[in-house]
Amino acid sequence: MDASQFRETAAHEAGFARLYGSEVLPLYRSSRDLAEHKQRRARFQARVVLGLGALAALLVGAFHPFEADTPRWIVPAFILVAFGIIAGVIVQQTRARFNRQMKDQIAPILAGHLGVSDFVARPPRDYLDLPALHRLQILPQFTDIAIEDGMAGRWRDVGYRLAEVTLRKRKASTDDDNKGESWERVFKGLVLEVETPVDMPWTVFEAGPRGILGKVRDVFLSAHGLRPVDYGLGEAAPFRVYSEVPGRAKELVPPLFLETLVQIASDQGQEPRRIEAGFRGRTFHLCLRRTEDFLELDAYRTDPETFQQNCRRALADMALPRRVIDLLIDGPTQG
Repeated sequence: MDASQFRETAAHEAGFARLYGSEVLPLYRSSRDLAEHKQRRARFQARVVLGLGALAALLVGAFHPFEADTPRWIVPAFILVAFGIIAGVIVQQTRARFNRQMKDQIAPILAGHLGVSDFVARPPRDYLDLPALHRLQILPQFTDIAIEDGMAGRWRDVGYRLAEVTLRKRKASTDDDNKGESWERVFKGLVLEVETPVDMPWTVFEAGPRGILGKVRDVFLSAHGLRPVDYGLGEAAPFRVYSEVPGRAKELVPPLFLETLVQIASDQGQEPRRIEAGFRGRTFHLCLRRTEDFLELDAYRTDPETFQQNCRRALADMALPRRVIDLLIDGPTQG
């Protein structure tokens, strides 16, 4: 395959081949000298750090007055490992900074192709109303927000807003905890807001355990004014649904919608339990947990063919709101 020719294979790629050849590929080619320069410098810096580490380990091993029962190799080995980690960080940070610079140039081109009206590489913390998602019992409690790669637009006359979000919760310290402040990551993934044509009652979807834990969740949500919506599917239902107005929710959210959520998870290579979703007012909230980073554009040490595939994956990431909206409108059989 000619790496200079982008072969369009998906609906959202239609017309991108010309843009790739005229705008994206020239940016990649013009960055090769800079990438090589940064790579050589990072390697040199890493070797200097490793050399200093080896020298420090040698001196400590030769002259440090160790206790009689302490093997002489332990501290030198620790020094070598520590300096090796520093060297690895230098290399990885160089790669990350270069790729971020490339993404800052290429992502707006991809956004323009997909009709994304607003792309913000580093959005403010209030780009999405994340505290509201906790109040709506969609996301867990958190105390710290990290957000990047925000985008907004319209598809099939439906507005949307999406960003990659990492949420952390400060862990309570104990009297025996001398390590200072510690954090627990409670969510990492994508948060998507999609407009709805009608006002929806507060409704949430649960794909977690049923059994005793499910009953505990029933009691907890009931205390917040949410009651189960009975579709008559029993254990066959992929999600448990709770709403402040169960009858209205059942009317507006048919069983086919539950299968739509399953299809969204499947399209993302996820299980339904990785989805946290809900309605309120004129907004559908979808939170999709994922371990891999969103919208990655690795151009550091890549050949033209690999770079093209990275662009293809990034374009697919940015097209996620379109695919979700298509499924919400057409249903899973058409998605």
